[in-house]
Amino acid sequence: MFGVVTSRTQWRFMQLEGRVITLDLRDYSLQPIEEILAILKWMATR
Repeated sequence: MFGVVTSRTQWRFMQLEGRVITLDLRDYSLQPIEEILAILKWMATR
């Protein structure tokens, strides 16, 4: 299971596998949008 937290301008991603949560500690900016869209596409195809 994947999750996303956003403040509209900053995005952070996470993954839950069993009882383990993996947090991506990097904050992603809305611009350039291509990077966020690529992550969302990757999450959707997993």
